[in-house]
Amino acid sequence: MVALLDGRDADTLREWLRNHKKIKLVARDRASAYANAVNDVLPECTQVADRFHLLQNLIDRMKDIFREELPEKFYIKDGKLLDETPDVEKRLKIPQDSEAFHGIAYDNSPPLDHTGAPVMFDDTTYHPGRARSKKEAENRKKNSRKS
Repeated sequence: MVALLDGRDADTLREWLRNHKKIKLVARDRASAYANAVNDVLPECTQVADRFHLLQNLIDRMKDIFREELPEKFYIKDGKLLDETPDVEKRLKIPQDSEAFHGIAYDNSPPLDHTGAPVMFDDTTYHPGRARSKKEAENRKKNSRKS
């Protein structure tokens, strides 16, 4: 690296390049302002991009190709591309008579503590790695042994 310039604008680069006319190669990011500044001051200078920016260019170009070549939506069923939009199937995906689900019930009521009062859980304050949370967990274990 030859220089690290203050600012991120073409004028700063232009000014620096005017004082360094011997530059033959510039590695830069994808900002067109930098390309224009180099072209204005040092038109014979070779400009190169690093691997990261080359990959970004490739990804952007592939996205453009996919947008042009692929339809906005397409559907695949049983490994085959469908010609038309499929009808939405409204059915339960899990068999209702499955033995695995007998006896399981769910309600959205909060859990109750040993006195029968609802326990409200505020997950914004719970962090398992924090010392306070570890101490609270230990206290809960001690209290559950007492009940």
